[in-house]
Amino acid sequence: MNDERDARIERMGTEIDRLRKALGSAKIPEAHRRIMELELIVDRLHPRVLKLVRLCRPFIIIGEREPYYEFVYGLIRKQEKHQGTWTDDCEVAFQVAMQRVGEIWAAKLEAAERSEA
Repeated sequence: MNDERDARIERMGTEIDRLRKALGSAKIPEAHRRIMELELIVDRLHPRVLKLVRLCRPFIIIGEREPYYEFVYGLIRKQEKHQGTWTDDCEVAFQVAMQRVGEIWAAKLEAAERSEA
């Protein structure tokens, strides 16, 4: 499933590049509209995805229900703080995410306890 998603994102990035070239040569008047549509689709995944796709850089996606989500997010936070690129908005998003993860795991634990009873 992730390979499929990665391939789709890569194709969108390729199409964006192709359309930008066409737009630059004024061959396709609707290219700008299509570029914006594709960017919106990719941006919905995460604001940084489009940048990574354009740079042809690999990336990973970790769902909040994965057991290593908190650990990986914590590593990212530590590194970004060290680099000085961690903003107040990043911290708010991190705290919200950690609260959400806590709620998810509490619900899982409660469900497991109910099923044992």
